[in-house]
Amino acid sequence: MSIFRQLIHKGMLYQNITRNSTLQLTEEARPLLRGEMNIELAVPRLDTAARAAKSDKLSGKNYDKKLFAKLRKLRKSIADDEGLPPYVVFSDATLIDMAEIMPTSYGEMLAVNGVGQRKLEKYADPFLDLIQEHLTYHG
Repeated sequence: MSIFRQLIHKGMLYQNITRNSTLQLTEEARPLLRGEMNIELAVPRLDTAARAAKSDKLSGKNYDKKLFAKLRKLRKSIADDEGLPPYVVFSDATLIDMAEIMPTSYGEMLAVNGVGQRKLEKYADPFLDLIQEHLTYHG
């Protein structure tokens, strides 16, 4: 969350829509400006450059994007059934690795980054079936 949004949320800043949406300080900001009080603000986890670098890193991989989309849909379905966020089932990076390696056995699935014995036992079968089906129809 940006610093401006945090200050708006804390009531120290507001957006005046009658004056070209300018940002203006409120009375609550005066003690802060005088140095009479301190506030703590959250620090963003990733800046724009880091997000772009991460996106470039993933886009540089050689993986089947159609298969990746199908794997994401399957992951979402499983996560919804179990009441979990999708990343708990498998991360996007793991699905990209699956779409690149295209494992068709438990041994090959264990070679996928992010797949351990527990996730193999719990989730591998539907993903292996989907990959096998994709390979059958799309070579």
